[in-house]
Amino acid sequence: MARQEVNIGVEGNDGTGDSIRESFRKTNENFSELYAVFGQGGTIRFTALSDTPDELTANTIPLVNDAATAVQLVTLASNSAI
Repeated sequence: MARQEVNIGVEGNDGTGDSIRESFRKTNENFSELYAVFGQGGTIRFTALSDTPDELTANTIPLVNDAATAVQLVTLASNSAI
């Protein structure tokens, strides 16, 4: 399916854009396509991608490594300076 763009019209509330129902239908279909591509069954999972860690760890954030060749899980730490 091709990306479906929501027509927002020329000006707010001028009646030239998509209806609310049509806008959200397009939004739902766009997200469904994303989930299908990445999730293999309706959910997005980092572990289903070939360049991510096989196991997820609590309290970590997935970030691209310095060489931009893989995704790694990084734990954030604070120096209490905030």
